[in-house]
Amino acid sequence: RRLRFLRSRWVEPVEFISLSDFSTWKIVDIVERGYLSAAPDFLTVVGSSFLPPPVLLPALPISAFVPFGYHRFLHSIATLNPLRLRHLGLYDNLPSALEVAAIVDLYSSHMLYCVSDGSFNPKLGRGSHAWVMSDSSMSSRLIGAGPVDGDPRLISAYRPELQGILANLIMLNILRTSYRLLDGASVTLVCDNEAATFELEKIVHDCTYQLDPQQTDCDILLEIQDEVHS
Repeated sequence: RRLRFLRSRWVEPVEFISLSDFSTWKIVDIVERGYLSAAPDFLTVVGSSFLPPPVLLPALPISAFVPFGYHRFLHSIATLNPLRLRHLGLYDNLPSALEVAAIVDLYSSHMLYCVSDGSFNPKLGRGSHAWVMSDSSMSSRLIGAGPVDGDPRLISAYRPELQGILANLIMLNILRTSYRLLDGASVTLVCDNEAATFELEKIVHDCTYQLDPQQTDCDILLEIQDEVHS
């Protein structure tokens, strides 16, 4: 806090002092309230005019300068298959150019976490999923949420978890192609369903892995496989 300070006593902030009193004072930078007899090292004596503290602007994400990156991102969302857009759950809540660029920077720096979760009501046979992309400090993030599609008689708690994973993968591929990311950028996928992560691990590490058409929610697993190896 910068204030005018009379060496013999504490005074009010500058805006409450008359000009006649103001002109007779000596000027120093005050960082704490108190009395002053000599300026210590951590205070800076300034000239006859009051100097406001500098304003530090946050640095823009590097990916904000990728030519047409955000335009390609918006185009990808606008032309996305309606069912896949339903999976993403973005609708009218599109992130800004800076929000997307910050996530792309995390992606290219191998610092991106993609977390998803699912919810299921067995009485109604309905479910939903949500996902978030961020780093460990949650400094920037993208989020989305959507319903779980399927026959209410057959849906289990497993399907919402898979759809959350699928939504993250769809968004990752949109970011990768929109901002022309090089191959090799890795992310950390987080899901609290052991069965889903076990199946995902097999899909990721074996590009020839064959899913059993009879296994639970094979349709979503096939979409996940397509996103992973696209």
